[in-house]
Amino acid sequence: MWSTVKEMLKSKKFLAAVLAGVVWIAGRFGAKLNTEELLGAVSPLWAYVIAQGAADFGKAKAAIEAPKT
Repeated sequence: MWSTVKEMLKSKKFLAAVLAGVVWIAGRFGAKLNTEELLGAVSPLWAYVIAQGAADFGKAKAAIEAPKT
């Protein structure tokens, strides 16, 4: 279990997702930002996580389909 947690902490996607969550919570309850301001701050982080996930999915598929030498 701890090895999984260590691997997740090394992941840029995981850290960006956690950061987006912290910013969202801070904006909603701490800084009292309105929704438009909050979405402007968090949307790039969400876009990064989704795009990187799609890129990683493509890498895994390519590795599976690659001819073995």
